[in-house]
Amino acid sequence: MPVGTRKDTGKWGYRHWYHGKNYRKHVWDNRDEAIEAFKEFLDRLKRELFVIDSNISLVEAVNKFLEFSALIGKSEWRLKALHTNFKRFIIPSLHAETRLKDITHLNIEFFIIVTTKDFMLLKMSS
Repeated sequence: MPVGTRKDTGKWGYRHWYHGKNYRKHVWDNRDEAIEAFKEFLDRLKRELFVIDSNISLVEAVNKFLEFSALIGKSEWRLKALHTNFKRFIIPSLHAETRLKDITHLNIEFFIIVTTKDFMLLKMSS
């Protein structure tokens, strides 16, 4: 179990690697508290974080997001707005068939530039 003490503070805590990220916290005075906190952390991690398949297309990812939004109780108006924004802004810039893992920071920068330019043109015409 990745529970131990820090030499510099003498506090108990845990360290856990998950998908390339190091989660660590050392603030407890005894080992039992640290073990209990580590178990709670793992439980919260399993509930809150989920793995996204990066081989799926952008459209599939957005559809899953819309399904999830509906499950957690987003209104019909909100779901329609999300869908409309996706079709209006994201598809023209990133293309529907693009896989998630193929989207780079350059694609995101291009999306921001195009979206900002469209917004400024709309603002100037009003």
